[in-house]
Parts: sequence; structure tokens; C-alpha cells
Amino acid sequence: MTVECARRSNGQCDRVLNGNIRTGGRNYDLRVAEGHVRSRNVWEVPNRHGKRYVLREQENIRKEIFVENKDASNVHENSNEQERIDLRHFQHRQSKQNHFPSADTLFTSNNLKGLYYRENNDTREISSHSYDVEIAAVIDNGIWELFWSLIEHSNDAIRKIKVQRAIRKFCAHIFNGVNLRYKETDLYGLDIRITLRHFVMFQNDSDFPHRDSKVITSNGMKYVDISKYLNDLSTWDLASKDAHPNYDHAMLLSRYELFEKDTKNSGVNGLAWPGMVCELGNRTSVVKASDYFMTVSTAAHELAHSLGAVHDGDEGAEDCKSEDFFIMSKTPPQFILGQTYSRNPWVFSECSVRAFKNTLKDKDCVKTNGVIYDKAEWEKVTKKLPGEKYSNNMQCQFILGGKSTYCGDVLSHICLFMECIDPQTGSCHKKYFSAARGTSCGNNMWCIEGRCVPK
Repeated sequence: MTVECARRSNGQCDRVLNGNIRTGGRNYDLRVAEGHVRSRNVWEVPNRHGKRYVLREQENIRKEIFVENKDASNVHENSNEQERIDLRHFQHRQSKQNHFPSADTLFTSNNLKGLYYRENNDTREISSHSYDVEIAAVIDNGIWELFWSLIEHSNDAIRKIKVQRAIRKFCAHIFNGVNLRYKETDLYGLDIRITLRHFVMFQNDSDFPHRDSKVITSNGMKYVDISKYLNDLSTWDLASKDAHPNYDHAMLLSRYELFEKDTKNSGVNGLAWPGMVCELGNRTSVVKASDYFMTVSTAAHELAHSLGAVHDGDEGAEDCKSEDFFIMSKTPPQFILGQTYSRNPWVFSECSVRAFKNTLKDKDCVKTNGVIYDKAEWEKVTKKLPGEKYSNNMQCQFILGGKSTYCGDVLSHICLFMECIDPQTGSCHKKYFSAARGTSCGNNMWCIEGRCVPK
């Protein structure tokens, strides 16, 4: 291995790592990724400073590494999709689809230890393929009530300030996670950065301008029709355009149970207007807040709809399979013990990237440097990964409520299987949750993209 100094225009040294790695009986070249690199042809490893490296096997790439599992289960089509509104109904089911081989020797090798990175917040010059998408995070009463229940203080005025700060930190981690998802598109020649520009917090449900939507309480749960909720959010966006800093997309984060037409059809995780980023009154989406992985994934998914992407396998993305479980899959992956690891749920398919390029080239609003709501606060918060900030118990409280606690008995499984006590039943809930990025999963080990790896 060698470290070279590539001088920048300002005279600073940009360190570049070159060399090769031998592991598992095979040799791999390590070099900086340049230009258009297909993620299926290389192992991509980002480092802490934001630079992309690729591991390419010397001589011929082994074809069997990239062969898809022919036993992929069929994907259930969502029959409730409408022409204008693109719904994402998450259907929890087992997945048989595996796309990459186990990369344990690559990702746990001492040669690669420490190459995982935290977000690089440096500004950069906007190029013809560089885009900043500024987000307004809209927080509903469901989120507010959750944090109010988690934070105690005898003085309500001070408690209110503490809740506001806690929500801002929570959103910073969520949208930093979304930013990391979009950062992967640089392998296809794109530079997309997601910037958290503004907050709007509805402390009381009556503060939100409900016109068509209505919060329904049943069996101790609060429900809202997501289509009507999105319509009301869009109306609010249009009416309040002069009351807030300009942004490119308003995303409402909700703790309500979201349904379509009937509460029996709950379980909807997100909804967005397709291709409408920057369009006043339609630059909106609604996202259900749950565990870190699902919240970040849904936020990235719904924002992608606003950026022009359709579901993999749909018209315009026929050459990408939904059952490959990239971010724009119709249904999310359900992780099961023993399955072969795949990075697909953390990255976009080539079809999605192609859609981004087609949409963003005509959107002037995303061609300027984004403005962070408070750069000093953002950098302080995101200096640590969310799993370092939030304990296992606190993550469970975000998912299931203030009385939930972590109940897992195998710490190494926590990255994909975050087991939490269900406050309503007292039982250990063992499905569908995943620990936040940076959560401890063993001695000097933490979770990165669903894997338990050395720090």
C-alpha cells in the first residue's frame, strides 16, 4: 500500500491510497473510483473522508460473483396505486433474493479496517452533474408527542425547548442517512447532496391545516389517510410559501398509522408526488417514522419519487427488478438470519439513477449550493453516528414508544434484527426493525449498512 499526495488548487494535500490486497486466495487492486463505475462490477469502499475506492479483482472478474439468484420470490403488485400519486405500501415478507456473495473477508479484513466514513460536509463547486436538494422537515403532532413523552422537565417552557432540540438532532441523523444513500450515485457520475434547510413543527394536531385529512383514534392508535394528508401538506406548502425559507422539497415525518381509504389498509409507509421536486404545491411527501433503517430508506424512496424515479420493474425501469430490493423496490426487504448479505437495500438501481439524471437536468432550483439550517449544529450532531448517540433502549422507544426497551439476546444480530419490547403486549418484538448506523454490535464492533464490522 502507498499513500500519495495529490495537490489541490489551494495547495492542500489530498491523500490518495493505492495498492493491492490479497484475501481469500485472490488479489484485488485498490484505487480511487473515477467516472462512471458500475456497482455490480466492483466492490466499492468509501473511506472516512468521503473519497470512493473500488476493489477490482486482478485479471478477470469472476462472473459467478454477480449471478442473481434465480429462485427470487415474486413481488406483490400494489393494487391501490393511482395515476398521479405514487404509493409505497410496505408488505413485510420473507425474501429469497440474494445478489452479492458474502463479502466477509473483504469487509472485515484488517486491510480495510477503518475505511467506512462519516459524512463529509465540505462544500463543493456545483458542476453540470451536481445537485443540492434542500429539504424542509415537517414534524407532525405524533412525532412531537413521542419526544415530549421521552423528555422530562418540571418547567414546560424549558421542556419545549429540549424537545425541539431533540427533534432537530433526530432529523439531522435521519437526513444525513438519506444523504449517504444519494451519495452512492457518484458511482454513476452524479453528485447529489441532500441538505436539511428548515424545520416546521406542529406541536398540536390542531395546528396542522387539516382540510381533507382527519386523525382517527381507534384502540389507542392514531390513524390518518395518507392521500388526504399529502393533499393537505401540499395545500399548506402553497399557502405558506412566503412564511418559510425557500426549499426544494417538504417532507412530513409522522408517527401516525398511515392508511389508504380505510384503517384496515394501514401499514403504508410513504407517499409522494412523482417528479415534482421544486414545484410549489407538489414538492411534498409523507413518511412514516419508525426504526432508523426504515425511516431513512422510506425518506430516500419517497424523495426519489419526487426526483422522477419510479419503482424498479415499472414502466421506465423495466430492466431493473423490484425483487432485487434496491431502494426503489416496490416492497422493502425483510431480513432473515442466515441469508447472504446484499448492499442493494442501501443503494439505488441504475434505473433510478437514470431517472434522476433526466429529471434534475431541467430543475434549476437544485443547481445551487444548498443551505444547511445551522451548519455548526449539523456538524456537531452528525460528528457521531446515530447508533453512538442513541442507546438500544432509546432506539426501541423511537420505534414502539416510551416504555419499550431492547430485549435482544444476541448482540451481533442487532444490525438487522433490533428486538424490542412491545409496550402493549409485553412481548419481545423480533421482526422488521434494524439498529441505527453506528450501534455497537460487539467489542469494538459497530453496525454499518446492516453489517457488524470493526470500528
